[in-house]
Amino acid sequence: MKIDARKITATVVAALIATPVVGFLMGGIYSLPAIRITRGREPWLSILLSAGLAGTVFALGFLLGVPVMYGAGIWVLSVGLLLAIRKSLGGLDQNLERFGMVHALALLITFLIAVVLRP
Repeated sequence: MKIDARKITATVVAALIATPVVGFLMGGIYSLPAIRITRGREPWLSILLSAGLAGTVFALGFLLGVPVMYGAGIWVLSVGLLLAIRKSLGGLDQNLERFGMVHALALLITFLIAVVLRP
């Protein structure tokens, strides 16, 4: 049996890049377990995803020094966007990208608010 070192290296590098991108940036750390726990049933899936968004926004906001009221506003905006996407595009249970868009936007807005509020 011949082992191709380039193929193995490419697979390992792809996994090392994809894991943080899918896991953190796209919200896979919340959506994949939430889908499994709720089996895709609404409203429980949306509630768990909203809790995940709250965890992301408030934890990142705390680390970046964003005031709590700004964090609450970002979270409310993110939940509204999550519900709008669910309403317009359908269920969130079979498509990681739908929640990923909302999660990435919540991260981006939190970072932007942190930069704007820096003295």
